[in-house]
Amino acid sequence: MLEESRKREIERGIAESFNRKAAQDMADFFRDMHNAPNGNRKEIYLKSVIRNSLLVKRVENPGFFKYVLRCVQGNKILMRHRSKLIELSLISIAAKEGISTNEISDTIDRRQIQRLRHEQYPSFFTDVGNTMGHKHKDDRESRFSTVYSPGFHSDKPYILDAVDYLNWDSIRLFTNKNIMDKSRLHACEILLLPEKWIDFKLFLSEFNDAIAKIKLSESLSNEVIEYFRKELRFRINVLDLFHNHFMSILADEWFKSLSNQEGKELLTREFSRRIVKKDVARTYQIASEIWSNKESTRSLLSYCAETLFSYGVFQDSMIVWESLIENSNPDVETLGVITENIGIIYRENNQPEMARQYIEDAIKLYHQSGNEYREMIGFKNLGEMELRLGKKRKGMDLFKKIEERAVALGDQIICQNIFWNLSVSARRLDLFNVEMKYLDLCKQYEPTNDLLLRISDRMLEINDKDFKMK
Repeated sequence: MLEESRKREIERGIAESFNRKAAQDMADFFRDMHNAPNGNRKEIYLKSVIRNSLLVKRVENPGFFKYVLRCVQGNKILMRHRSKLIELSLISIAAKEGISTNEISDTIDRRQIQRLRHEQYPSFFTDVGNTMGHKHKDDRESRFSTVYSPGFHSDKPYILDAVDYLNWDSIRLFTNKNIMDKSRLHACEILLLPEKWIDFKLFLSEFNDAIAKIKLSESLSNEVIEYFRKELRFRINVLDLFHNHFMSILADEWFKSLSNQEGKELLTREFSRRIVKKDVARTYQIASEIWSNKESTRSLLSYCAETLFSYGVFQDSMIVWESLIENSNPDVETLGVITENIGIIYRENNQPEMARQYIEDAIKLYHQSGNEYREMIGFKNLGEMELRLGKKRKGMDLFKKIEERAVALGDQIICQNIFWNLSVSARRLDLFNVEMKYLDLCKQYEPTNDLLLRISDRMLEINDKDFKMK
């Protein structure tokens, strides 16, 4: 059985695959800029900028993502190579010290391997020295690996400069909250595209075919191959990451084939990014087939709806929630959650009557399901809405009833969560004295360290003189 540390190492190799490929490409860019005559450098630089801009646009615009996916699927050369690259990736993960062309030429044509390595996808592969630290003169005996291998190491010229640059660029991106927020939103929008899941379904089939073709040998780890066959093939979240990076690599290869003029035209071209209900319904259907578990699919789409809402994309969030009602046949409690979320969207859109109707319906569903906690949260949302409409007494009465009901239950966790939620509602309404009251009540029920820290930070913020002057 494969050790857990080795499994984590494989997963990390999958997660870092596109970064390794990007580092190899960046090293080639530095080399080409250094070696090119002055007159050619502008063209090389422009090509690199356009390609990277297209990669960014692909993850920022669902419409462009869909367009690029269609172009990759319509490219006969890329699609012909796709299954072989997946197979070579898995072999390289299982290889103990790299693989050689001769070792796998009985399953993959020797000439095809050579073309893939040296002509068509050079940044997807790297050479691996033998145990004596030198490479074989016969290229069929030289050992190589792919960007998916946990032991991947590139010895290209300028590779260290490329890695340093990409690390700096990653830090710049990850410390920019605005960029990270947009990235999460765009990733969520792409998750709702049925085309993404149709291609993922094809990828799973290719992945399973590749596993079946791998032949045991001394250079491959039998434990890793057994891990592929008995565990990894069912780890949908890891395989989804594998697929995402793999398709990014193929998209980048397609971008390389474009002229600078074609790339510029794609950068300026508009692509629709609207989320429509029929697409969400199709996504639900395909994802359910992949997971064979409607609960997992419902959780995925609920996450998307909540993310869209949190970034203020209310209409798209509403479409996802409504689609879940129509397609997922939710139980009473889940239907209550969806109904309540739709009510909150109406509340945020200043449609109080519609909001009231949905939230009251949700409370009835929670009562029917016997979930007292969710029922109290429903009343909390109803009270918040009344306060927003200027009905202070009615809203505060609802808050008070929820408070008393929570205390009467005598459940420490429920009391923590109820008082924290009441404090958040008071914060949104700028009722800071009310918020402080519920934060203090929450502290009395021994919250977790994480929640206690959030409570303390918020209380300090409210008591800050500068905050009070706002």
